[in-house]
Amino acid sequence: MEPSILKININDDVIDKLENYITNTNNTDLFILDFNKVNFDFIEKFVYDIALFHLNNYNIELNHNHQIEFWIKNGNDYVNSLHFDCDEVLRSENIFEYPLLSCVTYFDDSNYPFILTDIDVENYKYKNFNESKQLHILFPNKYTHVSFDPKYYHGAINILDGNINKNRSLLAKNIWDKKKNLKEYKSIEFENIYTKKESIIKIQNNIEFNNYILTENILDFDFYETLLYNTSFIKNIFPNIIIEYIREKIKEKQLAFKIINPIKLNEVNIVEEKTSIENIDFAKKQIYQLESSEKNNLVFNRFLQRFTFENIYSQNVCNWIINESELYASQNGGWSTLRHREYPTTDIPIQKIHSIYNFIISTFENIFNKISKAYCLPDDTNYNIIDMFIVKYHHEYQNQLELHHDGSFLSLNILLNDNKEFEGGGTFFYDGIISYLNQGEMIVHSGKIKHAGLPITKGIRYILVGFISIDDFF
Repeated sequence: MEPSILKININDDVIDKLENYITNTNNTDLFILDFNKVNFDFIEKFVYDIALFHLNNYNIELNHNHQIEFWIKNGNDYVNSLHFDCDEVLRSENIFEYPLLSCVTYFDDSNYPFILTDIDVENYKYKNFNESKQLHILFPNKYTHVSFDPKYYHGAINILDGNINKNRSLLAKNIWDKKKNLKEYKSIEFENIYTKKESIIKIQNNIEFNNYILTENILDFDFYETLLYNTSFIKNIFPNIIIEYIREKIKEKQLAFKIINPIKLNEVNIVEEKTSIENIDFAKKQIYQLESSEKNNLVFNRFLQRFTFENIYSQNVCNWIINESELYASQNGGWSTLRHREYPTTDIPIQKIHSIYNFIISTFENIFNKISKAYCLPDDTNYNIIDMFIVKYHHEYQNQLELHHDGSFLSLNILLNDNKEFEGGGTFFYDGIISYLNQGEMIVHSGKIKHAGLPITKGIRYILVGFISIDDFF
């Protein structure tokens, strides 16, 4: 699950009341909000609107068990102390139960960044930091909102010199799918003047992370031991080259960063901050055959084959799909980065974009016919579409997808824009083959074979991705 960052606008009639409430509420006060409630005061309505947006973004339907736990934090007493969110009562019994989602809204600019690791409680307990791949950093400004997976260690740290804002205030929220013990929580006594119908917040824009791909393994054991155990040394935890990179981006008003360890394939580092075709060609020569363990996991040998098909969609149809996707994103809080837990993409599921959904589904009779002929399958083969979504790669934001398996029997992708509109890209397979498509072309391959979306170094690349199951083979 990738964290999501939003810049929000708050209705004018609520801002003063909300900021006064945030400033004057005790840090130790803990509140609960039930989703079944019909009328809200201003703070409850604010919390409800933000939680509802993120549940919708996850395609999670509300039910009578959902509740929101929320509290205020003022000051910097909690800086340089990373933690995870869980049920604190159960935690005392060494049982770890996590919220569906954690959310934070900031009410001040701050030089103390929010940091999110990919270290959970088990990795922390046994200092198992070897598999860590990335770190998210956000320098929040006023009315910035971040949501993230609560089970990973996170918090505010001090990594830059300079004036520190001493009035750092925020509203933290945990969304639960179970009823909480109400004895732990204080009640709110305000006038209930808001209903569920109209939101008091609007999404101004979706903030993307700047990817910084390391050329050496900096996110190593020593790094995490300092970050999680020796907090007095946190300020010097990053090398100067990263600090200078962050400072330059902050001058450009870019405040969110994703620090990524080098991605290795058989000890060959094929993805650097500026990936070149020469690097990829070198990797192809080094990685030619599948490991025997990978072969044993493949369902049938015939599906090792990859097939490319021309003219699945015309240029006009491709452009229409892109335009409708961007229109949907502009009216619904931007592109999602939260749907795929292990290998998230910047995407929108097609079922949300009603203007293109029926058309795309109608084209799959033709696509399934092509798949049947390519793999010599019976005409009555029963295909199921597990997931279908539009992916957007942008050279300044998410520009790649690391090596992974899909959760499907077969996978396909169709290039939606002209390949002259971006540089780089392509689908890299574990045996060294790279697929480059023209606009409207489709590649079909086994979801069990490891593959990666190579970085684009300029422009934007749009693809339609489909995950397919074949019931006859299970």
